[in-house]
Amino acid sequence: MRENFDEEEGITNIEWTPYGKVRKVVKDDNTEVHFRYDASGNRIAKITATDTTVYARDASGNVMAVYKGQELEEQSIYGSSRLGLVNYASKTGYRSLGGKKYELSNHLGNVLAVVSDNIHLNQDSTWTSLINTTDYYPFGLAMDGRSVQDSAYRYGFNGKEEDGNGEWGSRSHYDYGFRIYNPSIAKFLSVDPLTKSYPMLTPYQFASNRPIDGIDLDGLEYWNSTSIYSEGVSVSIGNFYGGSIGITNGTAWDMIGKTQFKAYTAIWPGNQNLYESSDNPRMITGAEVGVDAGFSLAFNKPTFSNAMEAIGVSMSTVGAKWGWGGSLQFGENVFGIRAGAGIGGSIKTGDQSVIYESISISKSEAEKIKTGKGWYLNTPIYLGEEGKKPTEALSEIMVDGKSTGVKVFSGVIEKNNKNGGIDITSDGNWKSQSYSEKEKDYKK
Repeated sequence: MRENFDEEEGITNIEWTPYGKVRKVVKDDNTEVHFRYDASGNRIAKITATDTTVYARDASGNVMAVYKGQELEEQSIYGSSRLGLVNYASKTGYRSLGGKKYELSNHLGNVLAVVSDNIHLNQDSTWTSLINTTDYYPFGLAMDGRSVQDSAYRYGFNGKEEDGNGEWGSRSHYDYGFRIYNPSIAKFLSVDPLTKSYPMLTPYQFASNRPIDGIDLDGLEYWNSTSIYSEGVSVSIGNFYGGSIGITNGTAWDMIGKTQFKAYTAIWPGNQNLYESSDNPRMITGAEVGVDAGFSLAFNKPTFSNAMEAIGVSMSTVGAKWGWGGSLQFGENVFGIRAGAGIGGSIKTGDQSVIYESISISKSEAEKIKTGKGWYLNTPIYLGEEGKKPTEALSEIMVDGKSTGVKVFSGVIEKNNKNGGIDITSDGNWKSQSYSEKEKDYKK
């Protein structure tokens, strides 16, 4: 079932396509808004009596440019995700300021502020022009008295396009791709295409009614998870109280950014707890040795640290190798599948992984260094107050022998050296400043 009118907003009829897209909106003043879509269901045109908005998209569906009639109105600026818009470019040989708008968003992609590229410099300060700022209620309605709009900006809640020019009456709606969302009533206008998979939820709900720590993915389903690819070497042997040891390298993608990590697994005989939720889960039975690789998903675990805690403590594993083989991993909010070469089979309540080195950076920073054989760190320097012990380490990510310009920080620890003294070294948990700031939203 879909909404076909909205009396309060003066909409007398909504016409739908066979694929659940809005084709036409008719208002009580007899004005109409028409929408057109490509074969993938992406909006490519919005037509009113006064103008036509045309969207030029790339093969993935990302908006590259927007035209008003025949005139180019704006172009998108992308890193790993959209960074802002260009309304007009500088002429050859000149630099014109004010034509670019950069968006500042939170962990949910909500555009909280938009600033200009017109930077002002002083001897002791730097500032730019604020174009607009918006605070949102949890389900996306803009707060009255907490928003400043000096100039219109196309994107807002969850980074989605806002229809805010009267297309749906006095209240703005958002285009989520598969469906249209009305934040003033916190629901979509049409039934969730995946509603059969979620019988416990109303088909009009937004993000499983969890708008604080997740988003609705293209109008289909709630999204808040971390995906992890890893490969490693492991040896396991045991009979209820057995042992397991392994070394793993991997890459994780979460809602904040990207992490490269190294970890080890160590479950020692006689020092195990029978409960799956323990810090040292038990090795049940079996013997196995091999090299493997695979993907794991940690649902409702939006950061790398939360995901690794869930995988390391609660994931049960059933594996078998004879030449080529594989294993299935599962636990509370966790699922994984691996393939590899070796011999043997085992059943475990979990692999207690300890991270001994990780590098976490935001999505926009990851885009800068997406190529290369791998990240590694330059020689760190240690920072602290003069005359006191260092409190943090600073380094930068290198790729193929070249600096990426992405700086990362870590805590420090003390270690005894061979001469009986104490050395200061990194704790191995490296994060960029932007990743750390976004991560705070998940540690309340």
